[in-house]
Amino acid sequence: MTEIVLLFVVLAQMGFIYFSQKQFKEERSKMLNAIVAKTPEEFTNFEVIDKLKPEHPVEPVNPDMSPVESLSDDDFDKFVVKGGANG
Repeated sequence: MTEIVLLFVVLAQMGFIYFSQKQFKEERSKMLNAIVAKTPEEFTNFEVIDKLKPEHPVEPVNPDMSPVESLSDDDFDKFVVKGGANG
């Protein structure tokens, strides 16, 4: 029985520590935004930007593409005749 109570106390302490660290991180973020912002509007913008998440993940670059500078003259001519990157 005492083990169960002790387990509950330990889990409650771990939850409290996690919650307090999360709150501290949020408060520190707000304080830094307030210090960096020059006007109240900038502070509001910083707060909104922190809450937004990107709609679409960044797509990786096509590995088949290579920079034009690295092509030989013959490969460059084929590239131009083929229609460039769109062809």
